[in-house]
Amino acid sequence: MDLQRKLELMRRYDFQGFGNRIGAFQAYLSFCAGTNNSRQEGEKYIEGLYRNLKQMQQNYNTIDFKQLQSEITKSDREDFETLFCVNKDLPILEKVVNEFAAFYRSNNYSVSEDMEIYSKLNRAINSIKKADGYGGVLFRDRRLRLEKLVS
Repeated sequence: MDLQRKLELMRRYDFQGFGNRIGAFQAYLSFCAGTNNSRQEGEKYIEGLYRNLKQMQQNYNTIDFKQLQSEITKSDREDFETLFCVNKDLPILEKVVNEFAAFYRSNNYSVSEDMEIYSKLNRAINSIKKADGYGGVLFRDRRLRLEKLVS
C-alpha cells in the first residue's frame, strides 16, 4: 500500500475520543457497584453502559474490514492490528453487557465488584481497552509518525 493511502486510512479510522467512551463505560460500571441503587439510578447506569457500547460499535461499523484487509499488505498489518482486535472483541462486550444488565435488574440493581458477572464485564472492557492501545494511543502515534514521514 502506498504511504498516502495508508495515511488516508489511518486518519479515517483514528477515532478521536474512543478512549473516552471506554472511560465513561468503566465509570458507569463502577456506579453499578453497591447495594443502594434505586431502580431509577440502576436503569440510568445500564443506559450509560449501552450508550457507550453503541457509540463504540458505531465507530467500528464505519470500517469495511473486508476492503481494509484486501488493501493492507503484510507489512501494514501491524499498523492496523488494533482495529481488527477491537472489532473482534466488541461482540463479546455486547454479549457480556446483556448478561450483566439482566443480572443487575434481576438482583434489584445490586452488584458488587467481587461478583463474577461484574468481573466478567470488567475483563471484557479491559480487553477492548488493551486492544485499542489504551485510548488509541498506539494507533495515533503510528499515524503521527507516518504524517511526519509523508510530509
